[in-house]
Amino acid sequence: MGDVVHIDVFGQSMIILNSLKAARDLLEKRSSIYSDRPRFVLLSELPGLAISRLQARHTHTLSGPRFRKHRRFINQVFNHRAIAAFRPLQEKEILTLLEGMLDNPDAFVDHFRRYAAATILKITYGHDIVSVDDLFVQLAERAGTLTVETGTPAANMVDFFPVIRHIPTWAPFSTFKIKALETRKAVKAMMEIPFEQVKADMRSGTAVPSYTSTLLDSHRDSSGSITPEDEEDIRGSAGTLFAAAEDTTISSIHTFILSMVLHPEEFNKAQEEMDAVIGRHRLPSIDDRPSLPYLECILKEVLRLNPMVPLGMPHRLMEDDFYRFFYIPQGTTVLANIYAILRECDDSDVFRPQRYLDDDGLPDPLGVIFGFGRRHLAEASYWTIAASMVSAFDITKAFDEHGNDINKDYGFTHGFVRPERSSLCTHKVIHSSLRDIITKILIMDNNSEIKSQGAPLALPAPDAAATSDPQSSTRTLDVSAPGGIAQRITLDELGPMVVNSDGTLSRIANWAQMTEAERQRTLRVLSARNKLRLANEAKKLRDGEDGAGTRSPPSEAPDGEALFILNDASEGVQTASGQTPRPTAY
Repeated sequence: MGDVVHIDVFGQSMIILNSLKAARDLLEKRSSIYSDRPRFVLLSELPGLAISRLQARHTHTLSGPRFRKHRRFINQVFNHRAIAAFRPLQEKEILTLLEGMLDNPDAFVDHFRRYAAATILKITYGHDIVSVDDLFVQLAERAGTLTVETGTPAANMVDFFPVIRHIPTWAPFSTFKIKALETRKAVKAMMEIPFEQVKADMRSGTAVPSYTSTLLDSHRDSSGSITPEDEEDIRGSAGTLFAAAEDTTISSIHTFILSMVLHPEEFNKAQEEMDAVIGRHRLPSIDDRPSLPYLECILKEVLRLNPMVPLGMPHRLMEDDFYRFFYIPQGTTVLANIYAILRECDDSDVFRPQRYLDDDGLPDPLGVIFGFGRRHLAEASYWTIAASMVSAFDITKAFDEHGNDINKDYGFTHGFVRPERSSLCTHKVIHSSLRDIITKILIMDNNSEIKSQGAPLALPAPDAAATSDPQSSTRTLDVSAPGGIAQRITLDELGPMVVNSDGTLSRIANWAQMTEAERQRTLRVLSARNKLRLANEAKKLRDGEDGAGTRSPPSEAPDGEALFILNDASEGVQTASGQTPRPTAY
């Protein structure tokens, strides 16, 4: 088979590119005329549900100027500088993922889902999620599931015979239409509900910077208005970004885990390299990537054998073209056969990462998989989470009490994006101090959400020091630093009310919505910071570092700092400076 194959499908011209050179020549070097999308009748043009407006919202079903406008929006926000700014968010969510796997190892699939959703939702809509039960996550997963069940875009019979879209839903052979209309409703909800939430937050002045809010602000005129067309396009590009990023992130993570379960010897090599370069005193970061070449080879080999989108997204030629003496007519659908491109090597069915060290001329699956163009954010996310898993855990098959493999069926589901079937595996912590490392990072990271929001300085950890009060639902906790200032505080079911260093009174506003694991993490981090501060204060007392050379042992906090937590109102509360704190939202 040649590297450029032409087929005619019911009168529709289609080109399949089977080599990396052909794909790059057309889809990269001539992207100005190959960057359109073909006509998706199934998902875009079926009657009902305000078709023309809905079609204008979904980038993957658009063609022509509207599609290119959506691409321009995404490229405008996701430039190199912006992607670098997303790193703290990715690193924070990685820590949450690792802690989740420590606290609830059996729910590792949910932890991956939460990571993927939390990262892209924060970037796209500025929305923080607590768990995979979040409404926005459920909307995206339902839309994605129904889309896969409906059929692959540009590969359904109605895409080649558009006239059958007029078949009424009560007629025979109309199942495709019923399913498509159900999918359209789900896609509409996924795109509109988060978008409208951002608009509401902007009106109330509570919106945080995000892809959506940035574009809405930048497209307002001098009177503060935005055209309906621009609003539709921002909504559509945001929804597509959300759905596509979540799918590909989850798929790449699952594929890596499955590959490591099936090839433990390669996983062990990656761990040996990780220990030699990083050690056990910290977690890897994207800055370590050049120093971990074998891990890079493994990640390439994982995606080479199991590309997430084997045929890539279909493209449409916008004008007549010639390539290698071939005439390609306008309107031709062009597909890059990623599956074939990545098998241009010896022993292509064998999992052998070493091949990338032996032959630097092989196609780079990371560049191919994440698209012929700019996909740096997705690639960086894939690398970071894989490196963290290698550093923190041993990953093996799951066995029953008799030593038998629990899962007999390792493989992939069928759909446009190719995630693996849910497979059972186990992971064992190899970092004995992993939790301490995570806590330390959260304490020291100036970009962490807790610290950036002015976190309270005094907060207890729910440890063995807690004693039950039979007369009350509160718990009394000792958070004193060893040899430091004695301090006992209380915590009730409503969460802690905290006196901050500036004398303000704060409550953790989303305490009720936090999962138990997130509450525990918040308490551990803030308790550790509190003990560190108390220890430093005790050292100052011992060393006489108060400016006068001596300092009497205080029964109160330093000026403006808090040593206590309340659980109700601020009446009668004073800081060491004598100020009455005022309640503020935290």
